[in-house]
Amino acid sequence: MRVAVLGPLVVTANDSAPVILPGADERLLLAVLAAQAPGVVPAGRLVDALRFAPEGEALQATVHRLRAALEPGLPDRSSGQYVLRRGPGYVLAVPRGDVDASRFTDLAARGRARVDQDPGEAEWLLSTALALWRGEPYGEWPDAPFARAERPRLTAIRDAAEADLRAARGRPRAPVEARVEARIGAGTAVRAVESPRATPVPEWATATIPRPRDEPPPVRAAPAPAGPPTHAVDNGAPAGPRRAGGPLMLVAGLVVLLVAALFVARLSGRSELRAGQAILVADANRLSALSRAEKQLDVSLLLAAQAYRLADTPDSRGALTAVLDGHERVERAVSFYGVPQDAVLSGGRTLTFGVGVSVVGWPVGPATVPGEILPIPGPWGDWIVAAPSPVEDVVLGAGMGRYGPWIRRVSTLNGTSHVLMEGSEVGGTPVAGAVGPDGRQLYLLVAQPYDADPEHSSRWQLIAVDIAADSLRDTGITGVVTAPLDRVGADFAEDASSFVVWDDDTSAPTGTLVQVADGRQVPIPDPPGHTGSRGFHAYPGGAVQLWDDGGITLVDRNGVIVQELGAGQRPVEDVAVSPDGRWAVTGGDDGEVLRWTIDPTTGRWYGRQSLHGHTGDVVGVEVDATGRRVATVSVDHTAITWDMRPDGGRPGRGAADPQARLEAACAIAGRDLTPTEWRRFLPDRPWEPTCSDVL
Repeated sequence: MRVAVLGPLVVTANDSAPVILPGADERLLLAVLAAQAPGVVPAGRLVDALRFAPEGEALQATVHRLRAALEPGLPDRSSGQYVLRRGPGYVLAVPRGDVDASRFTDLAARGRARVDQDPGEAEWLLSTALALWRGEPYGEWPDAPFARAERPRLTAIRDAAEADLRAARGRPRAPVEARVEARIGAGTAVRAVESPRATPVPEWATATIPRPRDEPPPVRAAPAPAGPPTHAVDNGAPAGPRRAGGPLMLVAGLVVLLVAALFVARLSGRSELRAGQAILVADANRLSALSRAEKQLDVSLLLAAQAYRLADTPDSRGALTAVLDGHERVERAVSFYGVPQDAVLSGGRTLTFGVGVSVVGWPVGPATVPGEILPIPGPWGDWIVAAPSPVEDVVLGAGMGRYGPWIRRVSTLNGTSHVLMEGSEVGGTPVAGAVGPDGRQLYLLVAQPYDADPEHSSRWQLIAVDIAADSLRDTGITGVVTAPLDRVGADFAEDASSFVVWDDDTSAPTGTLVQVADGRQVPIPDPPGHTGSRGFHAYPGGAVQLWDDGGITLVDRNGVIVQELGAGQRPVEDVAVSPDGRWAVTGGDDGEVLRWTIDPTTGRWYGRQSLHGHTGDVVGVEVDATGRRVATVSVDHTAITWDMRPDGGRPGRGAADPQARLEAACAIAGRDLTPTEWRRFLPDRPWEPTCSDVL
């Protein structure tokens, strides 16, 4: 989709068909988003801007109508691909080059940079930039604050571009490799004008070509044998001497001209071929450099793959090596929009996480990508608990909404949901939960103010929800934690066999480890030497306490401290332990993902191994029920699955053959550069597959 604002607002689809916006509110909303694209515009600023539109309506309703206009046939529950919710506001998710104001700014900057080095290229860039102007920018909204800020900025850039264009036109041009001027006229020669480096032109290419209507010049020929002159006869009348040299000279001249033209065309073709190859090499090397700096792993891999496919150069080969080294256990890496929360893996197949007001799902596979499966309806309120089923593509959710607490069964395949129970029958505010190994029961920890001290203490209880029968039973497991209701913390083991509950209102909390089978409760001691607790994580062999200083405290099922892994690492955000208890994976700040080996006899962790792939804080780590795969989600907008088998590791990554590395890179990315990404990185080259024809 392209948006033009340098004049009247015009929107065209990818197939160049015009897009009709339904009303003034939608036009203004799109203009404000386009002025900031691809940046985020806070919702409050959009509300203020909409006051300038006649008969302004609620922001969400206007956003919905704009999405429907930009993408006809868009399902009601889908946000589409262009107008997306990002954190506190909205964003127009198009490349800079698809908004003419941004494209104009970039072309003008590139042109200014080339005025001295290559005036010809600078003239082309600046002329192209200025040609985008069709009138007053954002002229439909003369008094809107965003337009008053953008209009003088763009005008100043235009004035500078015009001055740069005049300067470029006044600069001398670089010498041309080969130029042929062919002129046919009286006594005009076909001459090849060349630079000192050009290929020499043969002597026959400069032959003089006479005008056909004139007498030919004398022709030097061998003397004819002596004898009487030969005369031609026409109807018995004698004719003058036969002028055989005239037609022959004409034919010879035309042949010379044709050969000269072919020679020049060959030279020109070679020059164009060399120029085209030089452009390919330049683009390949540029993409190679971008691939090393790209923060999202799949985009980095795709840039390196596309660079090598454009041109096999030392830089493109090196880029394939750089983006693959250290990623031996990576199965897939995919990008998504939004800030992830509460990542869960249902059925061992579908990774699901929240991104603000919607839920994103990724059915993990060799050629799949994440997509929105459910915009969270307003009446649901806060979604607090997300408990994945280990056997189905289903998440059991619990939260507090308009009608009190609720429990829902949500399909991670299509976003359909079913209310299991709601209101007082839930028994309290949901805190944490997990689904049993057979997928039939949801174990949910709920809490409510403790009658004896409602402001400082809370009573918690464990309930079991029969997912198929929509029924609830009280397990009889209950307790009290000295924390207000909104500060009660809890976490379940992956197999729902145990959980930890604690006071999350202090920097050094003590927790209680609870076994679901028999209700046994074991206090967790407060280890000395640490401050700033980041909470507890339960696993079948005990519990883990994480600290702000990067320390990890391991506690067994009896509440005994097994190990202090010490400070010095980056703070850990999440932990997952394999079903057999033989290894663990931690995810922390700055993209740190570590695999630990666990001694089954002592429970101690050792031999950490770094898993490289993320560049931002890892906020979710999930292991599937088989222990074969781990999924991680990061604020770098990337989700990665890792092959955790003992012999895990994709072949081809260590091979010297660049083709093998290309195939390995494409297998991880599992897709092509999208048209949007292509226009961002290769705006002057037509789209072509990056990986789909390799896989």
